[in-house]
Amino acid sequence: AEQGDQLRGVTLDQARLVTVEAGRLHASHWGDDGLDDLPWVSGSKAAPSSPVGDDAVAMLWMGFKDRYAERLKPEWTEVGDWVSTRYSWLGQRHDGPRCLTHNDFRPDNMMFATAAGGYPVTVLDWQSFAYGAGPTDLAYFLAGALAGDVRRAHEDELLALYLDTLRANGVTGYGMADLRRHYGQGAYLLFLTAFFAAMVVTRTARGDDMFIQMLGSAADHMIEHGALGD
Repeated sequence: AEQGDQLRGVTLDQARLVTVEAGRLHASHWGDDGLDDLPWVSGSKAAPSSPVGDDAVAMLWMGFKDRYAERLKPEWTEVGDWVSTRYSWLGQRHDGPRCLTHNDFRPDNMMFATAAGGYPVTVLDWQSFAYGAGPTDLAYFLAGALAGDVRRAHEDELLALYLDTLRANGVTGYGMADLRRHYGQGAYLLFLTAFFAAMVVTRTARGDDMFIQMLGSAADHMIEHGALGD
């Protein structure tokens, strides 16, 4: 198998494979409140509170904005100013069923089959898994892994594929209107991850390019889906 590449992105066929795997993952523990009893599942009621607070996130954004000022489009900066002051609220915004989520659902954390073999797609790096919003994983992936024009052209198809997969794996009572709303809200996590990680990991040239790509594609997704409203 071959590792995915955030900067290169994925093909549409690969995006379909990942969308199905996302649906299978999320259906496996859809609405499973038993996860709330597990302290090692982030976002559960039993989990320790996060050591990262609103003030720290706002400070990281200010540092990111200063460091990368020349590479940020004005509209991306506006999104960052909005997101960075709503960290806690954004994490609690989801109003639908929760499920087991990956929370760093992107090509660099995936292996794709090649002519030499391998599973169609294998997801790695489970250190951030949580009891959270499944459509956030989907938005995190599609916003960052597909070129904007490709995503926009095939978004309806991919959302329908995700919903069909949920239903085929036992999820009921969840419709397209709910999915569109939750998916539209979901790219905030990709945006947060981009500037947060950029400021706490060792800086590299590829890392700079990757974090800007993640942040910009997330901002574009949020703007397109009207996700910046209170």
